[in-house]
Amino acid sequence: MIEDEQLKKVFTKDSQRLFAKISGDANPIHLEELEAVKFGSKREVVHGANLFLTGLNWLISLNLNINTYNCIICDFKNTVAVDEEVIYRIENQFEKSLNLNVYTDATLCCTMKFSKTNENKPSSSGELLNSNIEENKNRENKSPNNNSRTIILNGNIWDANEEILRNQYTFIFDKYGKKFIKTILSMTYVVGMIVPGKRSLFLSFQLKLFNKDKSTFTYRISKIESRIKLYEIEFEAGHAVGTIRALRRRKSIKQPNIENVIKLTSGEEFKCANSLIIGGSRGIGELVAKIIAVKGGKTYITYYRDEAGANRVMNEINNIFPFSSQVKKLNVLDNDYGIVGDILKNIKHIYYFATPVINNKPNKVFDQKLFKNFIDHYFSSLFSLCLTCEKLNMGKIKIFYPSTIFLSEKNNHHYEYAAAKFVGEKTCELINKHFTNVSAHAVRIPILITDQVNSIFRHSSEKNLKPLIEIVKIMNN
Repeated sequence: MIEDEQLKKVFTKDSQRLFAKISGDANPIHLEELEAVKFGSKREVVHGANLFLTGLNWLISLNLNINTYNCIICDFKNTVAVDEEVIYRIENQFEKSLNLNVYTDATLCCTMKFSKTNENKPSSSGELLNSNIEENKNRENKSPNNNSRTIILNGNIWDANEEILRNQYTFIFDKYGKKFIKTILSMTYVVGMIVPGKRSLFLSFQLKLFNKDKSTFTYRISKIESRIKLYEIEFEAGHAVGTIRALRRRKSIKQPNIENVIKLTSGEEFKCANSLIIGGSRGIGELVAKIIAVKGGKTYITYYRDEAGANRVMNEINNIFPFSSQVKKLNVLDNDYGIVGDILKNIKHIYYFATPVINNKPNKVFDQKLFKNFIDHYFSSLFSLCLTCEKLNMGKIKIFYPSTIFLSEKNNHHYEYAAAKFVGEKTCELINKHFTNVSAHAVRIPILITDQVNSIFRHSSEKNLKPLIEIVKIMNN
């Protein structure tokens, strides 16, 4: 049965760079790991248009009568990360429709529906798009309606030649021609680089195939939901008309600056000990480092990926409190804390904020790989850190371990995350029972405003200060 057919595919960094080159979509979440992590992905995000073209290319290779379908609806439901195995499955095929779904493990990431309508005859493969898009500069025409505008792309804006397109999407190229491929590339270029632009997320598109000889890709913003920055974009190409839906993502969350921390902690009377903040380049680790500095403690900030972020926090602190902050690169998964041995001899407290990306994909089954990744951070590395501190025998060291309120409230997802955090809590109990030179303090903290909180609404990160001040106070009692 054709519905038993499936394709397994892994998109690599090299394939990402090639697709960015041929499409012009160099949105940072597709090419820069740190930007993707801030967005909430494990690694660089695979272009949705590449997911679609790869799936369509495979369908055509199966000798299905794809050209009988003149309507396509594609929904990108969850992101796919570089080096993550995806599975394409044909799940429903009828006379007038075919559904192709894309999964990572048990998570549905993309749905594609190909269907047939009687409104217009679908273009035949011979008639569909033979000519190149003309090479002219982009021009923008603003409509009389201030909420709408039309941008017309006249031009081959990609470096890709016919050979590259044929090699990447052989069956599409042979059946429909390069212009069909370039129409899809135009869509991802528009979303990723112009509207909404570099902080965008491609949500879906639908198109109908027609038989027109128009050498432009024209689009206009037809609707904007300003509260959530949701864009609907209508487009018309030489062979198709349709609608794109895209989201403008919020900017990376900024924590309160050092001046605000001084102001908002002015009524708090406590003094901080010198501290090591593991994972202090941004988020709650960054804010804890600032609180400690304001209250008289020296801070040693570690980072793994975000060196620029760590240096930014250090410089912000040192500008007000000279020579009170330093940075050090540390990969907690190496379980080698000897590289911070000199630091451990000079501190009394450790704040352990090491974490992988907290994935927001809804899993239908418990994901063992994801759970192991959390366990490596919340148990294995934490225990290794405590063991290193115990062996140093330099006096009592307090370690703060942030657990999660998910363990106290009903939660319909994040099972792997919550389970690993629970193991971390039990590890702290074990440390307190059997270790002499280390005490571990686990606190179930509320959801705080960081890049890990995947919200389309803007929230004030100043709300983070109150619970974090209380935590720092408890550590210094």
